[in-house]
Order: sequence, then structure tokens, then C-alpha cells
Amino acid sequence: MSKHSYQQSLKNLNTTIEQIGDSLPKYKENINEIQTHVLAIIEHPGDVPFIQHHNLLNTLKKNIEIFGVEHPSLTASVKNVINTLSNMGI
Repeated sequence: MSKHSYQQSLKNLNTTIEQIGDSLPKYKENINEIQTHVLAIIEHPGDVPFIQHHNLLNTLKKNIEIFGVEHPSLTASVKNVINTLSNMGI
């Protein structure tokens, strides 16, 4: 996977969060945590240390189960980023 694919998957996840984030108020804290990681990487793609990508991966894995039942499109976006990170060796 290329860095471009990774950036695109992050942008897609961020777009999904912006579209549906308010519809899941009980998960606002979880969604904000994910979006904070995503935006930090999107805004500074060349300046992000490896640990930040690893932390994003851990956050996504921790939260994917709670979104699966209530919002399949968010789950799909999260899985896409997880797969992209895995393909990049992270």
C-alpha cells in the first residue's frame, strides 16, 4: 500500500466521522479520540512518527467492535484504515 492510499483511507474515515459523528452521542469520546489521531496524521503526513500510526491502529482496534452494531459505514471505514496500516507493516 502506498502512502497515498493510506492518506486517502484516513480522509475517507474523517469524512465518515464528520457525517455521522453526531448520530452516535454515546460514543462521542471514542469518536473524538479517533478523529484526533486521524487529523494529526492528515495535517502533517511527513512529520508523523511511527508511534502515532501505531497508536491510531490500537485506537481503531479498540473501538471497532462498538461501531459495528450501530454504524456499519463507520465500521467499514475503520476496517479500511486498519487493513491499510497492516499492509504497510504497522
